[in-house]
Amino acid sequence: MSKRFKDVLPPAILLAGGMNVVFIFLYLYLNETVAIWNPIVSAFLFCLIYFFLKKERLKPIIGFIVGATIVVYEIYFHTYLFGWDVGYYIFLFIIPVIFLFNSNWTKKQVVIFIGLFIMVVSGLIYFFWAELPVYPMGEEEKNIVKIFNQYTAGSAVFILLIYFSRTIVKKDAELQITNERLLQQNELISNQNNQAQVLLKEVHHRVKNNLQIISSLISLQKNKIENGEVKNVLIQAKRRVESMARVHEKLYVDDEKIIVDFKSYLEDIVQTQQILSEDVNITLKADQVRMQLDTAVPFGLVVSELITNSIKHAYKNIEHKKLSISFQHQPNDYLLKVIDNGVGLPENFSFKNEHSLGAEIIYDLVDQLAGEINYKNENGAHFIIRVAK
Repeated sequence: MSKRFKDVLPPAILLAGGMNVVFIFLYLYLNETVAIWNPIVSAFLFCLIYFFLKKERLKPIIGFIVGATIVVYEIYFHTYLFGWDVGYYIFLFIIPVIFLFNSNWTKKQVVIFIGLFIMVVSGLIYFFWAELPVYPMGEEEKNIVKIFNQYTAGSAVFILLIYFSRTIVKKDAELQITNERLLQQNELISNQNNQAQVLLKEVHHRVKNNLQIISSLISLQKNKIENGEVKNVLIQAKRRVESMARVHEKLYVDDEKIIVDFKSYLEDIVQTQQILSEDVNITLKADQVRMQLDTAVPFGLVVSELITNSIKHAYKNIEHKKLSISFQHQPNDYLLKVIDNGVGLPENFSFKNEHSLGAEIIYDLVDQLAGEINYKNENGAHFIIRVAK
């Protein structure tokens, strides 16, 4: 039921009540007291419907059906009393006018209304077209009532159309004001969002620069140390810092979330490792994935650590060194596979029992991601990691 129909129906019901009051005075003037009780009762019923509609105790569709039924009854009753020539049938055409004010009728409801309207018109013609009235009027009285009916029905349709038109204009004006406010609010939100994105990019740019400064400080410190073991620890620390810094180049904002182009991030990690280990043929096959920052950073570090682990330990006496990395975006989880063609894992290998920092980092990061890691030997080491979305 359209809002405009709900707005127009109560005044239409009230107008029907007012028309019945006018008929009371007309019948008093013509001394046709036999019909006076009908408009009295109908006026009371229309006022009652109007009251319940305004108090929202009656659904508009029920109010329309009851009001239309009263109108049809009145037309049949007065035509039965005074005959077809008086022209009460003209009030029938007010009903479809009001019906058309609602644009939300279903196809089924429209078909039912048309069928009922045709039945009512057909019944009126069938029963009263050639029948003599029960209380025939004089010619002068008949002309007065006929002209009165035509004038009243025409005036009612005109008033309803004017009122409906004014309602549309008023609602359209309110809608236009609301749309303008929404446009202003959307523009304000868009500007705020743009400012937030600029600020966020600036924050991540500064984070990346700070991480690069840390990496540079580690490099300076490494160059002053002669102990090979300590120097190697600093090299690994520098690589991990650079891996975290690299992710900040792949950020963008989507639906107020910080998103990482993870495929591009993996490509950067692999490219850097390939430059540092030119004798290892590293291949990457990754699905295009948009991942949130708090998942992308630890996931990227896991990949970096696994690559480093393979390069350091897998290729003793291996001439053609190969390392394959695949990342799949599955319906319920992310699947990462890192496979080398090296010497394989020790027989009793376990991340929990390993004492190297790299193994601890891998295990802790997978645990942080609420994922699981499996490994096996099959022409080299196979690492398979699943992380739920």
